[in-house]
Amino acid sequence: MGNPIAVATPAPVLVTGSEGRLGRAFLLRLSPLGDCIGVDQGDLDIADERATAHFVRSLRPRLILNCAAYDAVDGAEAAPLDALRTNAATVSTLVGLAADLDAVLVHYGSDFVFDGEGPEPYREDDEPRPRSMYGMSKLVGERCAMTASRLYVVRVSSLWGGHTQRSFVDAIIRQARAGQRVAAFDDRTVSPSCVPDVVDATLALVAGRAAHGLYHCASDG
Repeated sequence: MGNPIAVATPAPVLVTGSEGRLGRAFLLRLSPLGDCIGVDQGDLDIADERATAHFVRSLRPRLILNCAAYDAVDGAEAAPLDALRTNAATVSTLVGLAADLDAVLVHYGSDFVFDGEGPEPYREDDEPRPRSMYGMSKLVGERCAMTASRLYVVRVSSLWGGHTQRSFVDAIIRQARAGQRVAAFDDRTVSPSCVPDVVDATLALVAGRAAHGLYHCASDG
């Protein structure tokens, strides 16, 4: 990971899920540079289409960073409608609003859209085969997002770091530093996505006006 990248982004910027690890990182990075508004569950239920439409149209953002997500992988099996509501239905609402306002939409996907059976790292053009309700909800959200004309879908993998530091990667680091026994999955091979790296990559895509579409984002080193 290098030094943070300072880039110019279209303003105002709307960040959904602003209390999560990724949303908060965007607020911390972008707020000093210009007009950046964050909303989370306590401010706005983005699954409420009418309320969301009213709020977003009043703000008229030029860039929407959709960091809101239902990310309880196991919990989605017991509450599939909740997962679909947040990970898919809200995306459809934001797509429509972005189109109306001629705004760029960035939506974050997940490596859980794949079945994990591939022998090589997954590429953007590999066929998704989710094996969980969470993965399915993320795939439906991606498919909704891809109907937008000015869009980046950024797939991340085991997102870690940021202000919350609640991911399993963060837990492993804490346990290892403390000299504790480390409990970890042994049935997954993953290249985790570090929050500052995802922020840098996103801003580079937007500021560099990269081709709109789907991108994988995992850290190296």
